[in-house]
Amino acid sequence: MAFVARDVEDGLTTQSKAWGVGIDEGGRSPYIDKNGLATLYGSDAYVVLGDHQPEQAVPGKPLTFSNYKIGHLTGGQTFDFAHRPTCGYYRRSVNQGVPDANLYNGTPETGCGTPGRGTTVNESEPDDSRSTADDITSDAPPVTVSGALATTTDRDYFKFTPASGITATISCAIPTPTTRTPISSMRLEARSPGR
Repeated sequence: MAFVARDVEDGLTTQSKAWGVGIDEGGRSPYIDKNGLATLYGSDAYVVLGDHQPEQAVPGKPLTFSNYKIGHLTGGQTFDFAHRPTCGYYRRSVNQGVPDANLYNGTPETGCGTPGRGTTVNESEPDDSRSTADDITSDAPPVTVSGALATTTDRDYFKFTPASGITATISCAIPTPTTRTPISSMRLEARSPGR
């Protein structure tokens, strides 16, 4: 973490952000292709992001750096350095040279961005019409979509076509029915372009 903090402190980065990758002892480093997509071929690795100035990162004094971000990768996982994710990290700190306990796991943040940013899309397609699905591909992340399921057979469609190498995380929530017809099931369909 000290290397990341010093890079930010000394202005050696663009946009005041520094990245580091930590590999478990005996592990193998990730392979990063020409498009910036890293694939981990080995045991655990950690991507560390310092995206703000440390409180103290000067020679001869213990490091103090609050709330830097750590992403945990396991074998076979990918990380897109060209389009870095805005969530999925957990936060840790170093105070007067003493790191937080348990640096190697945490609960990832799922807020995905700054409040007030992102896009909310409400269903506008006619019920059960896949051909007129709302296209959310170009909406600014994070994207929140919502629809109104009026009956147990109603379906709402949204279209999303990710670029090559992009990972999408989909979380679904079905509110508890009140006066509406209860929802008996939910199906998420993912289709490749051309199918």
